[in-house]
Amino acid sequence: MNKNKFFKNFLMSSLIVTAIGASVLSFALLGLPSKNEGKTLSDKDILINEKVLDDKSITDLHLVLGEKEYRFEDNISQNLQNLMDELYVPASNAEVVFDPDNEEVFVFKEESYGQEVNVADLVQQIKSNKTNKTIQIPVFSIIPQVKKQDLEALIELRSEFETSISSSPANRKYNVKYALSAFNGLVVAPDEIVSFNDTIQEKTKSENYKKAKIIVQGDYVLGSGGGICQASTTLYNALLLANMEIVEVYNHSLPVSYVPRAFDAMVSNSIADLVFKNTSTHPIYIMTSGDNETVMVKIFGEPFESGFQIKTKTEHIKNLPHKGDKIVPDTQGKYNDKICFKGEYLRLRYPKAGSEDVGYLLYYKNGELVEQKKVRHVYYPAQEGVIAEGVDELYEGMKLPENEVKFINSQAMIF
Repeated sequence: MNKNKFFKNFLMSSLIVTAIGASVLSFALLGLPSKNEGKTLSDKDILINEKVLDDKSITDLHLVLGEKEYRFEDNISQNLQNLMDELYVPASNAEVVFDPDNEEVFVFKEESYGQEVNVADLVQQIKSNKTNKTIQIPVFSIIPQVKKQDLEALIELRSEFETSISSSPANRKYNVKYALSAFNGLVVAPDEIVSFNDTIQEKTKSENYKKAKIIVQGDYVLGSGGGICQASTTLYNALLLANMEIVEVYNHSLPVSYVPRAFDAMVSNSIADLVFKNTSTHPIYIMTSGDNETVMVKIFGEPFESGFQIKTKTEHIKNLPHKGDKIVPDTQGKYNDKICFKGEYLRLRYPKAGSEDVGYLLYYKNGELVEQKKVRHVYYPAQEGVIAEGVDELYEGMKLPENEVKFINSQAMIF
């Protein structure tokens, strides 16, 4: 199971603009100088390289910081530079630990303030110290760019979506949950693009998937990984409700039972993928779960504006007429335990009308619909009925029993 911890690098960079302003304001209220005042450790070589201080003119230097005292009688510049290194304490930004398998999903680590010597101020005091008096070492605090409260304010539940697996066979239930486990704990940075196929290939093993029914050209057949498309569909709907950008998505050749039409997401290694992009300004955190009845995807990230909500809607445009039955000779003898002779028939599939549907996202503010956006216009093709017929010639004088298979004609309007 994927555990994503301490995503400080990209998270901090995305917070710099807002967090720095807040941090500086906080220190101004405390009456403390900010990091931008005076020389900083980035210029720590000023004492030697710019020859600001003349070691020969300084015979005794007595410095104090709090209860610590420092006395230098020779090699002043080098000793001061070493002292600055010693007194330098970097600031530590607040951090978040995201572990969806723990009871406490998000743990926030407090920030800490750093310290460094105000070089310009110290040099000025040393140069103006004609009486060898004790000098208080001037320091200023280094302000962390991100505080705990900044992180806490940026991580809320944006969306959740669940689908039912209660009627699925055990193998299929396992596959759905196993595929979704690849996304459990995933953190997606702003503007990062994620492929469903790439993620499950990286996080799960193909040999661990079990045999279950999949849709192939309008038929349900037994195949490895049956149920993965329900995992991608569940994730897809959670992403829509979280207002993420969908870069690539495909519908099945048949409508599925676990979501409304136009909101399914078929995936296949060689044919179709679900690809999405985090278009928010901060990371999103994905949590998945499942039991014997349902699977769920939750997406956390920066909170929506108060009162904002997204819903989905399917509009059925029309049915797509089917073409009736087609007869397929059983030349391979696949069904010769049921049919052998010409004129003997076995129904393999009933014809089924197709469907044209449109999917919409509905945006609400305080319960009022403020925008409707079309996100999918899909066609589920009509399916021909399939009847197998035996291929052997009748023996002389042989009479077949009455055919029980009823042929279905093409519907009136052909799409």
